[in-house]
Amino acid sequence: MSTSRWILGLIVIATVAPSVNAQQVTRDSAGVRIVENARPAWSVAQAWRLAAQPSIDIGSGEDSLYELATVMGAARLSDGRIAVANMGTGNIRMYDARGRFVRAIGRRGQGPGEFRQVMGLVRRPGDTLAVIDSREEVEFYSADGKFARGARASSHWNGLVMSGFEFLDDGSFVRTSWPQGTNHPDGRWVDSLAVVVISPNDTAGRIVGRHPAMEFTKTPALPFAQAVTFSPFGFVVGDRTGYYVAYADRYEVRRHRPDGSLERIIRAAWTPQPVRDADRDRYRDFIINLGAEGGGAVDPRLLAQRRKMMEEVSFARSLPAYQSMLVDSERHLWVSDATLEWFLGQGFSRVLSTPTTWRVFDPSGRWLGIVTMPARFRPMDIGRDYVLGLWRDADDVEHVRLYGLARTAR
Repeated sequence: MSTSRWILGLIVIATVAPSVNAQQVTRDSAGVRIVENARPAWSVAQAWRLAAQPSIDIGSGEDSLYELATVMGAARLSDGRIAVANMGTGNIRMYDARGRFVRAIGRRGQGPGEFRQVMGLVRRPGDTLAVIDSREEVEFYSADGKFARGARASSHWNGLVMSGFEFLDDGSFVRTSWPQGTNHPDGRWVDSLAVVVISPNDTAGRIVGRHPAMEFTKTPALPFAQAVTFSPFGFVVGDRTGYYVAYADRYEVRRHRPDGSLERIIRAAWTPQPVRDADRDRYRDFIINLGAEGGGAVDPRLLAQRRKMMEEVSFARSLPAYQSMLVDSERHLWVSDATLEWFLGQGFSRVLSTPTTWRVFDPSGRWLGIVTMPARFRPMDIGRDYVLGLWRDADDVEHVRLYGLARTAR
C-alpha cells in the first residue's frame, strides 16, 4: 500500500525570525525538527528530469521469458542487472544490464527458496535481494540468486492484516498491522495501524507506535463497515535508518527513529481538491459495472447488490493530499499527488493513463521540486541516475522500463 499542508523557506536556526518570502523554514519544537515548505527550492533550470524514452524495456517480444504478469516489484543491482518480482510465474526473474534474461530465482512452493505468492522485492546492501512472500515471510537471496535465509513474522500477529516489509540497515524490518478497532458501533471513525519493529534477535517484534490508517463508516443498512471512498490513508515507508509515517488528510510526513520516537515533521503547501458530485457518480458507475466490459453482462443479482451498496457509500469531502511514497537510493523522499483515476483502478499492478507528478524532498525534509513520470508508468526503484518501474502498453501488456534521470540540481 503506497498526509498535511504548510509554508515558508531557507533553512534557518530556530531562534532566527523567518523571512515571509522564504521557501523553507526549519525550527525545533521539544526536540523535534519541523520543516515547513511553502514552495520548492529548485529553479526551472535545476529541476530533475526523466529521459523521454526508456533505455531498457523488458516485456516486449514473443519469448515467454520476457512475458510479465502482475509485476510486484523491480530493483536494479549495482552492476546494472535488473530483478523483477513476477507474481504470475511465482519467481524472481533476473535480466542483465541490457535487459536480456539471465535466470529465474525461486519457484512456487512452501519450502526454502520457494514462494506461495510473490508480493514484493527490495534490494538490500551488497545487492542482497529481499523477496516478500504472502506467507508473512521474507526470503533473502545473494546477488547470484542463491537462497541465504528466511524470516517470518511472529504468529501472535494472526488476526491482524500485516502489510509490507520496510527494511533497515541494522537488519531489522518494520511492519504494520491493522485494523486496531474492530467493534465500532454504527457511525464514522478513523481506524489506526500499529507499527511493529522486528529485529534479527526479536522475531516476535514490538509495537513502537500507533497511527491513523483509514476512515470507515457503518450504518444499520450495511452488514459490515466500509472504507470511506476517497478518504485519506496511512503510509509507513522505511529509509534505511528509520521510517516515515503519514496520513494523507494533510500534507505532512513524520520521520521516526527505529525505537518509534519522532525525529522530524515535514510539511508542504497543499490545496485540497474537492470531491464533486460528478466524481461520486463516476465512482458509483465504476463499481456497479465493474467486470462487465469485455466480460459479458454482470449478473443481475450482483448488480442489485452493488447498487444497494452504492446507495449507502460515504465519500470524503476532498481527495487525499497524496497517494504514493517512495525513498530513493540516496534517501530522498518521493511523494505522488493524488488523482481521482487512482481510485478507479483495480489490481496490484495498476498504473494511471496520464503522467503523474511526484514531489521530491531531501533527507533533511526540504522540498526540492517536482518530477513528472510518464503516463502508464509506476516507479518501483529510484537511483541516482535512473527510475525503474512498471509500464503498461496500449494493450495493457506489462513491461518493466528503465528511464534515465538527469539530476541537474546540486
